[in-house]
Amino acid sequence: MNNQPVPLILPTPSGYNIARGIEHFLQSKYLPERPVPLVDADLWVPTRFRVFGDTGRIVELQRHLRGADIYVVGDVQSQATIVPDFKRVIHLGHDITLWKDAYRVTDNKGSSLETRSTKLPIDQNFMDLLRTIEAARNAGKERTRITAVLPFFPYSRQDRRGGRYSLDSKLATTLLEASGVNHILTLDVHNPSAMESAVNAPMFVDQMTATYTFLGVLRAHPEWYPLENLYFVAPDSGALERNKVYAEELGCPVNYIYKRRDRSKANVVDGMFGFAGDPKGLESKDVILVDDMIDSGGTLIQAAEYLRSLRVHSVTAVTTHPVFSYPAFERLDDAYARGLLTRVFATNAVTLKSRDWDKYRDWLCPVDITKYFAKAIDRLNRDESISELLKETG
Repeated sequence: MNNQPVPLILPTPSGYNIARGIEHFLQSKYLPERPVPLVDADLWVPTRFRVFGDTGRIVELQRHLRGADIYVVGDVQSQATIVPDFKRVIHLGHDITLWKDAYRVTDNKGSSLETRSTKLPIDQNFMDLLRTIEAARNAGKERTRITAVLPFFPYSRQDRRGGRYSLDSKLATTLLEASGVNHILTLDVHNPSAMESAVNAPMFVDQMTATYTFLGVLRAHPEWYPLENLYFVAPDSGALERNKVYAEELGCPVNYIYKRRDRSKANVVDGMFGFAGDPKGLESKDVILVDDMIDSGGTLIQAAEYLRSLRVHSVTAVTTHPVFSYPAFERLDDAYARGLLTRVFATNAVTLKSRDWDKYRDWLCPVDITKYFAKAIDRLNRDESISELLKETG
């Protein structure tokens, strides 16, 4: 598109770190590489979140947006959402202003407050995302294009209709559309086909994958993972297709573990009970388990225990979304200490606290996906296809 406006990045408190990473790579790499290079373009939209004494909230954007190409970044699963560090009184009015190089939190009189990073309810992070989108739509008017950048799609596991359960993934897409979203950009959705069916025209969704970014990391460490010794094992049959892609790209064997589930309860595993192939083929192999997310870590550790009983050389986990609900860190750290797990590769699609990356760096290996998102946004901003990115490492 001729005279296409530059992509503007709007942060939310949950998506602040990811938004900064995306803006950095757009500014330092992709805009300068354009046929007409753009250097030092102002991409960041300072965003102010006002929280009232009754806990009501409102969003105010700090720059002109009419006719803009806007990318609102939210991480609903973030474990490091910015909040005031109230020690005595929880419900006080305050403002959170997100500048590109820093953020500031003040009380209702303008005095600075100390802050902390914490995990807030998904619902609150999602509502802040919707408020930001609504503010952008109001500011940009009819010529504005709004893309919701959601490295982790909200409520992606609540995607099956049945009984008396709410269908929250569909509700999320309905609310995004109602707030003014034209396009969703997301990564490794739990159930891709359900995601597609949950989105109605004219809003559309691009589902990217971290697979080839992870493959680049594995190829970069032959000293850890010699190809002739690799074996990909899905922790259940549902993850088999993800593992097949890795195995086919690297020319390695692949199979999966059977699991017994209590079907009367959601996400309850009774125990591992078998390997779909010949267990002898696993002896002395470096096994890699690929799944879209690690939640509490229980299934992963059961899989690692079972595989180690089959005399594999090592077990490594690869996950796009380190949700790490309590007590995942403690469980995984114990599994590493007992020799069950060698490493866990995880992207920053879910924002973890810096101290957790540092504390567990012996086994937790970060993989940055903000460059990948920046490249996709650059192509979308120029009205180019991003399908070619699906096999790029970012």
